[in-house]
Amino acid sequence: DLEKQEKERRATEEAQRLTRQARELARILNEDFRGLQMEIDKIRRATRLKQGDQMSDLVPGGGDIDTEYRPAGPEHGDGTSGDSSGPGEEERPGPSLLDGSDKGGPGPVSERKQKRSTFQVDYRHEQEQSPRSHYERDLRTIVINLDHPQMVRAAQQGGIDGKAFREMSQEIAFVEYAIALCHEKLSRDPFYASEDLLFDMRDTVNRVSRIA
Repeated sequence: DLEKQEKERRATEEAQRLTRQARELARILNEDFRGLQMEIDKIRRATRLKQGDQMSDLVPGGGDIDTEYRPAGPEHGDGTSGDSSGPGEEERPGPSLLDGSDKGGPGPVSERKQKRSTFQVDYRHEQEQSPRSHYERDLRTIVINLDHPQMVRAAQQGGIDGKAFREMSQEIAFVEYAIALCHEKLSRDPFYASEDLLFDMRDTVNRVSRIA
């Protein structure tokens, strides 16, 4: 019984340490992802895309996190009075007045929607013959296989908190993230060129490795 309890305790502690590492990997990936979203927002504002227009090279979830909220109603002036300005006690006439019950910008993004707009990382014990990682698109989760020979050897060199294990986890997560971004783009644009795909993968791995 004591041996069983000690084994369960070690497994629980290991799971907690893996969870912390997974969160750190997800933080790096989402820092890069938010940067992509900001670039897309800049492109949208610069080109003044009309509502309903689509850009075939958008990354998934663009604008869901870094949305700019604007209050309802007309834009504010520069503070100077015009020729038709009144004493300030009468209501300003004109069709631009909005009812006080009108809603302003969209409310805060829900936790569920925010999770769909970010990437998660998860360590799992899968078979040795299984791929070392895979991407679950519905959950936007990158799964790292702890039973893959590369991960097993890395864990043997200093444990799951060792340098070898952390660096191997980063390399796997970054490559899978680059593949996931290209997969998302390809699903939105069937004419996405293969040469662009390879360039984007290399560029993504370079970006996130610099962040790390």
